[in-house]
Amino acid sequence: MSMIEPSLRFSEVAAAALVTPKSLRNWLQRYPVELYSVTPEGRDWRRFCLADLAVISLARHLLPFTGAVETASAAARTILRHMQGEDWLHASPSGFLSFWMVHRYVVLLPSGGPGDSPPTRAQWTISIPEPGRPPLVDAPAYLTIVPYAVLSPAFERAGAIPASSRPTRPGPVRSAEG
Repeated sequence: MSMIEPSLRFSEVAAAALVTPKSLRNWLQRYPVELYSVTPEGRDWRRFCLADLAVISLARHLLPFTGAVETASAAARTILRHMQGEDWLHASPSGFLSFWMVHRYVVLLPSGGPGDSPPTRAQWTISIPEPGRPPLVDAPAYLTIVPYAVLSPAFERAGAIPASSRPTRPGPVRSAEG
């Protein structure tokens, strides 16, 4: 199964992303939430893909910081596309998640100054530290997220990966010195 294959029902996406069905319906009807799946011609419903779930899950996580659904969803798509290019759409779910285990942090920064109105879609900067390095940010306000911690549980709830097959981060290496 690839990330772009439409296989999830509306209710499954809402439950996996921890969004109420009413909220998700509201997001999709009122705001320009750009997803990867399409509504078949002449139908009111669609099947969602795991790429949609990734966007919706990250957007839900970003929403309290960005303040607007359209800003959060645009930031989520930008993070996914910027990190992995368009090839991520054809990855397997476990391959997609493995990438996020290495590239752990994404930093979202407002571009405006103190006292400015909330940033619009174009006023956010996304910074992605090198793998293995902590985020270093010199800004009065920013958000550091670990996409793996958001996406992996959502994929488990959707049944895209069994809990036992979720890639895990290796623990710290300890030496047995005497």
